[in-house]
Amino acid sequence: MTGVAWNGSGWDITLENTNGDSVGVIQQEKNWQSISLKQCGINKLYARPLNESHVKEIANNFDERLFGKIIICDVRPENLDYEYEILDGNHRIHALKILQGEDAEIILEPLQYMNLQSRADLYHRFNIQRKRLSSVDEFKASVVAGHKESNEIYKTCKSLGVNIKGIDPEAYPYVNSITDIRALHREGCLQKVLNVLIKAYKDTAYKERSLNREMLRAIKTIVNTYGKVVDYKRLISKLSEHPPKQLIPEIKFQAEHDGVHGATKIVDIYNKKAKKNKLNKTYL
Repeated sequence: MTGVAWNGSGWDITLENTNGDSVGVIQQEKNWQSISLKQCGINKLYARPLNESHVKEIANNFDERLFGKIIICDVRPENLDYEYEILDGNHRIHALKILQGEDAEIILEPLQYMNLQSRADLYHRFNIQRKRLSSVDEFKASVVAGHKESNEIYKTCKSLGVNIKGIDPEAYPYVNSITDIRALHREGCLQKVLNVLIKAYKDTAYKERSLNREMLRAIKTIVNTYGKVVDYKRLISKLSEHPPKQLIPEIKFQAEHDGVHGATKIVDIYNKKAKKNKLNKTYL
């Protein structure tokens, strides 16, 4: 982990270990340079996409007193498509391109070269402390930065062939609720829930939306409530008979009444025509 602070004459980059303890400070002296806007770029591995409407808003209401400090890092050692990676100020730089053109130059003070993980971590800190990132953008940056929980979640998803919207291709199976898969991970049931839903719908013609947030929450409740009592082969088989597009509205309706994310609907499906070992609704 890293931190950055202005000391009045240059930048102090604080290095931390995995416990958050400071293990040293690298001081960087003033290094003001005239840098062409076209030399600056973002790293799509962790940075959020450009919001064109936000860029136009900045350009249309440009005020140099509100411009603030642009934070860039010298990445020339990596031979990328750009020489300086933007850690903070991408929209402001693009607003300047509209106002002054791609060849315009700006006086900036680049940070000395840091590796990809450190840059992603600084980007994450700049944005998380000021303007909240979307859950997808926050997750993407934290994965690249090497944050333990996010990497565990991503590893679990990839082990099951699950794509995450905004990071991976939107090809089945994919999830778009970062908040829910993070909650599943923290409750220790991410792999089980994803596995149930993937197996239930992978060979059907209506697998679309099978990893919808309502589906994730309802199955999470079943897994956490009944655990080993559940016959998962039966649960998967019974779910496969109910297209998600039809089931999701029913789960939503039930969720408004049962207070357990519509899990009672899943119990009804599971218990239908069962001669023994039915799930007890009173446990919910």
